[in-house]
Amino acid sequence: MIYSCKKNLFLLLKPALAILNKDNKIEVVSETIWPRKLLVGTGLKLGKVDLTYTATPEKPSVIGKALGKEIASSYSKIQENQKQLEEPSSYKEYCDALPGPLCNFFQAFLTGLQEKKLKAINRMRKSRNLPSKAIDTDQITRTTTLFVSMILTIAFPGMKIWLTHIMSSVCQKPKLLPYLRQILYGAKVISYSKRHENRLELERAHHADPASKILRGTQHMFNLAVIDNIDFAALTFKSGNIFDTPRKTSHATLRLLIQFTLPNAPDDIMEESIDQPLIGESSFTDNLLITFETAFNAMSDDNNNVFNLEHLHSKIRDVIPLGCSNIPDPHIVILEPGKAPNCDEHVHAACDMYRSELQISNAKKLYIACDQAIYGRLISYKKQCNDVRLLLGQWHTSKAMLGALIKIFSGYGIFDVAAALGVQYLDKLNKVVDYRVTSHVIELIWGAVGMVLCQHVKSHGGEMHDILTGDNQVLLLLLPLLLLPSLLLLPLLSYDF
Repeated sequence: MIYSCKKNLFLLLKPALAILNKDNKIEVVSETIWPRKLLVGTGLKLGKVDLTYTATPEKPSVIGKALGKEIASSYSKIQENQKQLEEPSSYKEYCDALPGPLCNFFQAFLTGLQEKKLKAINRMRKSRNLPSKAIDTDQITRTTTLFVSMILTIAFPGMKIWLTHIMSSVCQKPKLLPYLRQILYGAKVISYSKRHENRLELERAHHADPASKILRGTQHMFNLAVIDNIDFAALTFKSGNIFDTPRKTSHATLRLLIQFTLPNAPDDIMEESIDQPLIGESSFTDNLLITFETAFNAMSDDNNNVFNLEHLHSKIRDVIPLGCSNIPDPHIVILEPGKAPNCDEHVHAACDMYRSELQISNAKKLYIACDQAIYGRLISYKKQCNDVRLLLGQWHTSKAMLGALIKIFSGYGIFDVAAALGVQYLDKLNKVVDYRVTSHVIELIWGAVGMVLCQHVKSHGGEMHDILTGDNQVLLLLLPLLLLPSLLLLPLLSYDF
């Protein structure tokens, strides 16, 4: 029985194996009974016939180059349909006006992909007793239209292709961005719907942990906490009632953490700064006076007493290096916001959140930078916690210090100098109504006084320090004006570090 089965199998395989034999030419008779698919596959396997198709890298590049040449040479044909491509009356008319070779290529390409995917999908649906899915030709047409429109825009930028022109116009209006998303989702360029993206956004916001971004374990780390008020307004306010502004606006406490990696421990640096006297002469003011004198003398020699503030700034930059070359860029972390800073309890709670996130012990200090409104609410918090160090914002500090400097030097004839420079509203200058203008006027006075003092000392063959030992009271009165930039640093040095 087994022998007869083997004999029958050999008889069935004999015609297929005879075809593979190149030496012996066996004529195949038309009456030959052809074997089944399994037997044919077995025969081809025994004959070591390779049926796999491998696409070499040269084949797609040749096809792409030929297609590109075809599109470039069909410019005259595309111009015939220019009106339909730029101002179509319907979507179907626009699709029909697209070049046929390019559309056929992408339709065949996308159809092959969809058939391969649907084959696997329908196999799974069949195992679950579900009906099979058919290929979506409309979606292939939408994707083909988008791809062809993009390629035509790249190939012929002078033509205003309708679809890409509409997409670029939609990008200019933030409120129209959902429509752009619908176009991309319809062409399956975006895989997920808007609803799915919103759900992912809520999940990521719920599981986000900003405190995990904080750098830890660094010995010479200086942590600066920043607290400010942040407002959120509704986007529909432009077309709504202006009296709905408070109802459509929400407030929160913005909490930032700026981490600086210092070359030395922060406590050692602050102990060195405490050794310098806050008021009066010091090595810092002496070095600064020498630096300014050098800059003024160099500017006077180069510009023949005709200069502006930009020349002065460039000379100071040549002597004083900008930035901190030995300190890397700070690491900034946006932490979880707090409640609206409309009461002391909410602001104090925002500060307590820093303690748990930074794991501040009794030996460490918490440095908090804030604006004037929040600074007023943190005064009581500083009295309760001795390890808190408050830093007023630089704008408020500079504005207050500028007003104090104007009052201090008002007896030195500073208003007369300002009037000579063209300032018309001296009362506004005194109250620092416009900080930028007032700062610019003070800087002009500083430059003029510094140039006069340097020229006077240079004409007598002396140096700036000789004014302190001389009897000229006028020059002694003018010398503090030269140290105005250093006086602006006093509020930063006066904090109880």
